[in-house]
Amino acid sequence: MGDPLPPDHELILNRVTERVTHAAVVAGKPYAILDRLGQIGRFVLLDF
Repeated sequence: MGDPLPPDHELILNRVTERVTHAAVVAGKPYAILDRLGQIGRFVLLDF
């Protein structure tokens, strides 16, 4: 906040917005809820 703009200053930007058209990485576990339920089941069965 070294040089704040006055309230009546018009801010002009000549930029084109960038869009992400695809995921950056492939989903590791697309069915995460099923994987989580399986982990909970294994934990309950093996925790004795």
